[in-house]
Amino acid sequence: MSRKILLLLTAALLVAGTAWAQTSPSETNPNFNGNTPVAAPTAGLGRHGFTKSYTVDGPSTTEASSSAGRFGSDADDILDVRYYDPSKELLFLGFGSDSSNRTDAQVGFSKKFGDIYAAIFYQGNLGNVTSGKQSFFWNEFVQYEPVLYRNTVLRNNVALLIGLADMGFRLDATHSSTITRYRYDDRDLLPEAYKATSNDKATDRGTLALSWGAKFDKIHPWAELGYVFGGRYTNHEEGDGYSYTQEITWAQQAGISAGAAYELAEDRSVGAALAYRYLFPEVEKYTGIIPLKDGISSEPPTWAWGDSENLNRRFGGYAYSVDAYYSQTLDYEVLTVKFKPELGYASTYLSKDIVGGSIEWADNADRWITVDGKVKVGVEIRPTNRTSFYAGSEIKVFAYTRWDQVRSGEDEKNPAVKSSWRVDGINVETPTLGMTFSPSEKATAGISLSDLFTNSRSVALTLKLSLGGN
Repeated sequence: MSRKILLLLTAALLVAGTAWAQTSPSETNPNFNGNTPVAAPTAGLGRHGFTKSYTVDGPSTTEASSSAGRFGSDADDILDVRYYDPSKELLFLGFGSDSSNRTDAQVGFSKKFGDIYAAIFYQGNLGNVTSGKQSFFWNEFVQYEPVLYRNTVLRNNVALLIGLADMGFRLDATHSSTITRYRYDDRDLLPEAYKATSNDKATDRGTLALSWGAKFDKIHPWAELGYVFGGRYTNHEEGDGYSYTQEITWAQQAGISAGAAYELAEDRSVGAALAYRYLFPEVEKYTGIIPLKDGISSEPPTWAWGDSENLNRRFGGYAYSVDAYYSQTLDYEVLTVKFKPELGYASTYLSKDIVGGSIEWADNADRWITVDGKVKVGVEIRPTNRTSFYAGSEIKVFAYTRWDQVRSGEDEKNPAVKSSWRVDGINVETPTLGMTFSPSEKATAGISLSDLFTNSRSVALTLKLSLGGN
């Protein structure tokens, strides 16, 4: 009876959360199978310029993406270095689109060649292009329009897994780039001090990762090595009487992660993970006349830095995290609930040296310490043998963050050390919803909806086909 009550309460909580949750999407992507290495909780690694995981985000099945990663299918496991099934040969197709008309496709394929299992997966697009006109608000007093814009986004991610002797070896490569262009048509409506005519921005970056995993009886270890190739960000703006260029040579980054899961029982498990990231120094360079707002919203901006040639900022640092979780499954007839409490600790150090122009700071650093606790909950309802409904959410129970800023110099306005801290309470993220339908034993189609009450709401379609095997 107590188990039945707990299941009903969990389902009611998700339904209620759907009605009132209005938080923004989590930094932790919910479209991860709970078994994959990239799903290991990392309290603060996804922030402050550090890459949380170097592996490809996928496959993203309806079962996983609609249940906060608590449920999954054999399609989720085709790239899992620990839980791949060599007896399954599958073809997986997925397509997603969000409110900004950004689309991504995913294709996965697995097959066994003798004693060797192989799976390959692609996720991304060959180019998403959006263009049009938009209003630009300088402040609450000044507005001008139209602004012509064109945004091009390229994302191409590939992963390959080789399974041999109950162990998996996986290679991931990702690449992304964006190009954004603005053209200001009616410049007579611009503030006098801001006669911009054009603004061009571009980014480019890629990662490479190697993962290993195995399944030894009840212990399932994994490890990951990753590297971020130093990309580039450029921002060039021109206007009447001024021109400036911002160039950032993004830091190369290396990292290692490792962890293991232990099966306590068929429906319960625990796990832990360690991660370390090192950020090689990067350089940010400004040239030309740099516009800087003076903070007075009713007045046009001033050129606070004037002619500042070669104003440079250099960044570098490291981060590490320690995380643990407990996973539990509860079944009652057609209803199954899975929940996963997680506890994480992360420490981040980031240097900030500014040299050039009218200011010069050296040996400056920011330090963050983050401790958080959360619970991921997923629900599956099976009204028939061919149809299943899913819902899931991440409940942030608490989060503590401490920030220390250290400067080499000290004065009245800038003391040598400034500290602050923050504690956040319970926060229920917008639940995701999904449904799967199996017209036959070899085919399953699905649809998932996420971020329904935010501006980034999205829909995804998936199709899984069994090509053979057991």
